[in-house]
Amino acid sequence: MNADIFTEKMMEALKEGMEKTQEYGHSELTPLHIIAAISEQEDQYLQNILEKAGAKPLDFDRALNKALVRLPAQTPAPLQATPSMGFSKVINKAKEIMKSMKDKFVAVDTFLLACIEE
Repeated sequence: MNADIFTEKMMEALKEGMEKTQEYGHSELTPLHIIAAISEQEDQYLQNILEKAGAKPLDFDRALNKALVRLPAQTPAPLQATPSMGFSKVINKAKEIMKSMKDKFVAVDTFLLACIEE
């Protein structure tokens, strides 16, 4: 994965998502890990989107955590999680969206849109 195509905020989310795989003992990095990381970012970007859509951010976070807890885990956690097939599909979709929008970088909004479309 070429890190040069991601915005700083998206790179933060990817890094924090990898940390979440360790936290939960997951061997694969999934879009859920990245969404959870985005949800915890200080700018509250995802929470604002959810509120504008009429959703309750707290309910979303609970459902997200419930989904993360249900993923297969191991103890001790693997040293390095590998990208899941779903994660790879979402990243490829985000790159397609980036190109169609004539952007130079995959941003958080592009990643979220790719999650919805994929």
